[in-house]
Amino acid sequence: MNKMSENLTLTGRAEADPVLQRVLKTYREASHGMARDYWRGCLEIFATGGAAAAAIYATKFEEVVARKAAEIEAETGIAGLGAQFIAYVQEERERLLQEFERDPAALSRSLDASPLTPAPAPIPAPTQPRNQRMSVGEMAVRTAVRATVWTLVRNAIRSIFR
Repeated sequence: MNKMSENLTLTGRAEADPVLQRVLKTYREASHGMARDYWRGCLEIFATGGAAAAAIYATKFEEVVARKAAEIEAETGIAGLGAQFIAYVQEERERLLQEFERDPAALSRSLDASPLTPAPAPIPAPTQPRNQRMSVGEMAVRTAVRATVWTLVRNAIRSIFR
């Protein structure tokens, strides 16, 4: 029996078994917590250690999830529960990735994680009042640089999770 049919069988059995429904719900909630902890840690590691450190963290996390799934299946004796747990974790990680792609700052805030880039140092108040406005050219250059930086950060995060 392949993993997909095991998962369908497990889900099908849960429809008629309230105890199995509670077990699946418990492990789904645990997987969501693990995935959120993973994203929180990944964002913090990326902010402090860069993409290479985040990639190592991702690999270690997958090993932890696989070990946890094996433990779950051994403890419960329910065939397919480990594979279902891994599927739950992957599903939540993908949902959080989509949320990250929509708004990285909002995901960081919702996870109470540090921002992807360190906060800029406060700019000292000018000694003379500046009444000059930024030219259109200066504004275009600043916008282009800002967009390029965020694109690079987003692509680095995407490459880590693919």
